[in-house]
Amino acid sequence: MKKRTPGKYPTMSAAEFRDAYQRLGYSQTKMAEELGVSRRSIDLWNKGERQFSGPAVLLLKRILIDHEPVKRKRAKKAQ
Repeated sequence: MKKRTPGKYPTMSAAEFRDAYQRLGYSQTKMAEELGVSRRSIDLWNKGERQFSGPAVLLLKRILIDHEPVKRKRAKKAQ
C-alpha cells in the first residue's frame, strides 16, 4: 500500500469545519447527508478527533461555493 505524503491532501481544522457547516445553516445530520458520511464521522471531525481531509474537504468547499449564490438570491427576494 502506498504511504500518503503529508500536505498532499487538503485539510481543514475542526474549527474551520464547524464554521463551514454552520455558515450553511446545516445541522450535523444534514452535513453528514450532504457529504455522504456517517453522523459519527461528523461528530469526530467536529471534535477534532479525526482529521477532516481529502475528498471530503473538496466536496465541502464545493457545497460552500454553490450555496453562496442561493443565499444572495434569497436575500434579494426578501428585500
